[in-house]
Amino acid sequence: MSLDIYTDLEHRRQLDREFPEWKAWRATDSLGEPGDWYASRRRRITPEQLRAGLWATVHAASPEALRDLLAEQTEIASRTQ
Repeated sequence: MSLDIYTDLEHRRQLDREFPEWKAWRATDSLGEPGDWYASRRRRITPEQLRAGLWATVHAASPEALRDLLAEQTEIASRTQ
């Protein structure tokens, strides 16, 4: 296993631990090269939640930026409940 794959796995595991309501992954391009980071909710969201600013899937260029987006989504969700 290459170092990049190991590092990606550790980032995904950390994001999944910090945000258990989300599933994180890293996309690959058509050549199999690493791409952007994504996370999708494990449960569906309602139209009301969408209007409040919640997203079913988010993406970012780095795991750190994805963590920030997930934290923002968590904050929005706490205000809509």
